[in-house]
Amino acid sequence: MPLGNIMSEGEGKATLRINNITAHQSGGYECRASNNPNEEPVTMETVTVVLFKPQIDIDKFTRTTGSLIGKNISLHCIATGQPLPRITWYGPREGQIVSAIDYKTKKSVLTFVTKGSNDYGQYRCQAENEVGEDEHFINVTQLSKEVFIYKYLLVMV
Repeated sequence: MPLGNIMSEGEGKATLRINNITAHQSGGYECRASNNPNEEPVTMETVTVVLFKPQIDIDKFTRTTGSLIGKNISLHCIATGQPLPRITWYGPREGQIVSAIDYKTKKSVLTFVTKGSNDYGQYRCQAENEVGEDEHFINVTQLSKEVFIYKYLLVMV
């Protein structure tokens, strides 16, 4: 299957045009040229990086989670993109929240203690790079101890 179309641009010039390029086509490319089949060709190597907008892997996340007041909660966001996206969290009332990003796993985890009703609501994970952005919403609901215990006993029966 051809990689793309080679277009001649006159003597000593050619262009490789790749239509519908994907991230998997990033990498090294080599051009070889020769006027005489009995001589070593002249080669030129180039590295191509395909840029693409961030994409959050929503299959790995829940859209709703719950927490008791006074308990830790962790919200996860994994995003791919080239260049690697910046991940920003936004809370239900306070706007932007600072959170660390693990660039090896492309993952950001927002961990906090739910102290009151202001900590519950919709959180937004936004992944952004020079090409575009993506976002994912997680609704954090307040659990009551009675419901939590009831569910726990129901599972144990």
